[in-house]
Parts: sequence; structure tokens; C-alpha cells
Amino acid sequence: MKHQKKLLAAAAGSALILCLSISAPAWAASEPEPGDALELLLAAEPEFADNIALTTADSTQLQGVEVSVKDATISLDSADGGFSVEAPEATQSSSVTPVLLENAEALFAIQLDAPDAPTRYDFPVDLPEGGTYEFLENGGLVFLNETGDYIGGVAPPWAKDVNGIDVPTWFTYDNQTLTQHVDTGGLVAADFPVIADPYMGKWLISAAWVTYEQSDPSRYKINATPTQYGRDLGSQGGQAYFSYHLADLKSRLGSNASKINDTITNQFFCHVAYNKQGGGDTYNLESWTPSHGWNSPVMLLARCNPS
Repeated sequence: MKHQKKLLAAAAGSALILCLSISAPAWAASEPEPGDALELLLAAEPEFADNIALTTADSTQLQGVEVSVKDATISLDSADGGFSVEAPEATQSSSVTPVLLENAEALFAIQLDAPDAPTRYDFPVDLPEGGTYEFLENGGLVFLNETGDYIGGVAPPWAKDVNGIDVPTWFTYDNQTLTQHVDTGGLVAADFPVIADPYMGKWLISAAWVTYEQSDPSRYKINATPTQYGRDLGSQGGQAYFSYHLADLKSRLGSNASKINDTITNQFFCHVAYNKQGGGDTYNLESWTPSHGWNSPVMLLARCNPS
């Protein structure tokens, strides 16, 4: 087998490097080698730098969900059910590397090194008995257990050439196999390597809490921090997925879920759909603002937080 297995760790950002060097563990993160999958991944999507797990970890957890990497397989387990996805074999001009992430997430970094690299990558998927899948309008897909409950999914696909330019890519699913297609027909040798990734997870919101205005305690904000997977799966206006994001928000808020009113819901959906265009690391949802449709011009001009 020519699978490449790397449990990759980011050595990006002085804060992370300082933290590791102070405690001086044996598993301190190492710098990526030029041209390897991690370097290409971080160049294409720098936000992953703070989310890649340590090299010694073989799993990460978040509130009852565990994602693990073993050999060439990524597995997700939770009380609702789980699934596993296996990488295809490497070729002379391509490789597929599993990357373990924090917050019970993981991805496969697909690296196409030359114009003769394959343009389709087949990932066998093992779902629970009776499990199904659904495609979303933004190109991602979700997995459901036999009762129709959401158990996780794959964010919309992306691919970029060595210059950071988007390369056409899309998923298909057939015969329990997820396939990522990468259209390199318009590229020349100087555009390689190309990097792409199927990105998997379950939780969409990692934390949520309520804060109150000191001048008027009847006015409050619901603050929600999305996972990276949640950002990727929710972007591009995937309305079909709003209900799962809202369910995650309510779960994180617990007894404070009753504070979600109509205007907070619309602000939240706006942030979910358009977070890649700005909005910060945390969604701040204000209870007192007038309610507007989540995709109305007023909301978009106000970056989802109208006065």
C-alpha cells in the first residue's frame, strides 16, 4: 500500500511555538518541509494553522464526538452514530494525507504534483446500517443514521493551484464512495502542485454564551463560536443546513436556548451563510435589533448585525 499517513501539526504562529517550547514535550510540533501537504494546505487555507492537532495525537474530542485517524482512515463516532472514510492510494504524481484537527474534525489533503495526476479521488465510506447521505446546495453533504438524525458530514470541496487560484472541483457519491473530482484541464505544469481536501466533522458550534448590556439588562447578546468545519459547511448560502446549525446553537446554550428570538435567528443564519465575508471569530447576536430577513440588503450591508 502506498498510503501516506501523517498526523500533521502546525508550527505556525509564535504563540503556539512558545507554548510548546516552554513545556518542552517530546512531541513538539515540527516545521513542514517545503512542498509537503501541510505547507501547501496552510498556504491555501491559513486558518487551519490554529486547528491542526499535535503530532502524537491519534484522536480529538468535542462534547461527546470523537474523530480519530488510523493508517489511511478517518473515523467519527458519537452517540448518534458514526462513519469512516478511507483514503485512496497514492500515485507517482499524487498523494492523499489524513490530517487530524482539533474540535473532533479531520481532513484528507489531496496533493496533485503534476499535470498527469489523477483528476478523481475515490474515498470508500462506511456508514451505520440503514445510514444515508444528502447533498447540500453548497456542494457539501451530510450523513444521517437509520432514523434520519444527522451524524456528521463533509464540507463543500475546494481546490487551489500553487498560486492560490481556485481550481474547479466537486463531489459525487455512488456505491458508498465519496469522489472528489479536480478539473486540471486548464492548468499548465507551472500551476502545480494543486491542493484539495475533503473536510469532515460533526459539531458546527463549539461554544455559545449570553452577555448582558450593563446599561439595560433586558438587552442581551448571544455569542456563538463556530467550528472551522461549521464555517466551511455553512458558507455559500447553504440554507438546507440552517436547522442543524440552529440545533447546535441551542445545544450549546442549554437553558438559555429560550433567549433565541426572531432577530437573533436571522442574524445567526446571516452569519452562518456569509461568515467567509467577515464577521469575526465569534458571532455576536443582539436581542434588541429590528428583525430583518437573514439575506436582506439591510443585513448584508450591516454584516449581519443591523442597528
